[in-house]
Amino acid sequence: MFQDNLKKLRSVFSDDVLNVVKQFLIADFEIYIVGGAVRDALLGRPVIDIDMTTNARPEQIEALFPNSLPTGKAFGTITIVTTLHQIQITTYRADGTYSNSRHPDEIQYEKHIHNDLKRRDFTVNALAYNPITDDLIDDFDGISDLSMKKLRVVGDSETRFSEDTLRLFRACRFAAQLNFELSDETIAVMTSLTKSCILPSKERIHHELTSLIEADYPQNGLRLLLKTGLGKRLFSKFDLIPTVGFSYISKMELTLRWAYLIQYLDIDDAFGQLMFSKKEKAWISNLISYDFDQEKALFTIKDLKLSGNDIKTLGFKGKQIGEIQHFLFNKVIKDMTLNKKDILKSIVEQQFM
Repeated sequence: MFQDNLKKLRSVFSDDVLNVVKQFLIADFEIYIVGGAVRDALLGRPVIDIDMTTNARPEQIEALFPNSLPTGKAFGTITIVTTLHQIQITTYRADGTYSNSRHPDEIQYEKHIHNDLKRRDFTVNALAYNPITDDLIDDFDGISDLSMKKLRVVGDSETRFSEDTLRLFRACRFAAQLNFELSDETIAVMTSLTKSCILPSKERIHHELTSLIEADYPQNGLRLLLKTGLGKRLFSKFDLIPTVGFSYISKMELTLRWAYLIQYLDIDDAFGQLMFSKKEKAWISNLISYDFDQEKALFTIKDLKLSGNDIKTLGFKGKQIGEIQHFLFNKVIKDMTLNKKDILKSIVEQQFM
């Protein structure tokens, strides 16, 4: 199957992607699809995000595509919006030092793609492909790693992870999404760095962990979080999550997965470390409180069959109405069969009249 995907790689990409590539070639620039799009196409996975790399400078990209967006121009990235995609196109570059463990202090544009690929995180993400010329560049045996389901770092592991510590979490996420394995040596480097590294922002961590938990093989990523100490670094009670539950999570609905994990953690600690919305926090809290009964977790006072106006017609006013609604809510949440207008009216008459 992998070899079949390799043979039909060109056919994966839509006409609007091919048209963008053609415009660069007509202007005598090099251009390649790079990273996850090539990886996922070779694996037969859906290709969602399209990233490209080119020897054209940002200003030259903008000249070719006047309606483009300077979304990351400071780092050499211009976004082109097509009918089907938002394509991020980045000039070949080499990164300088990383003093903040996220962005390079300075970037240097490169003339050759081979130098650009050296700065990528994992070999399976360092593949570059031109769908017009059918040229596939694989400087680090990424295709071999794909076929063997190996997640291997480009170059020195400690250097790559130290440059951007989000890569520690990305490694766990890719293990969960792709069902790939990391070498013992790579895991040892991750474990060593985890103890004292500068953690990425909450927003970036939240995105990676949510993608991990919603993946097809979340147990792989969760085991790595446990083994490397990353989970414990974030959540003091992470090691209290029963490992037998890691495999169980993959069988759960996506809406239940975070709640299942957080029930074993300090909920305030978890909410403090991550970036859940108020609605998400309420949903997770309710699921835990109501033993993962989704009907109860979704239930609010507005769902009572006896409305505030109904209670008002019974002669109640102001704060009394709210107090009665909360009383009825607590009754119904324990027994959903009570949520019928005549039953709730009878309860009000017995308890408050």
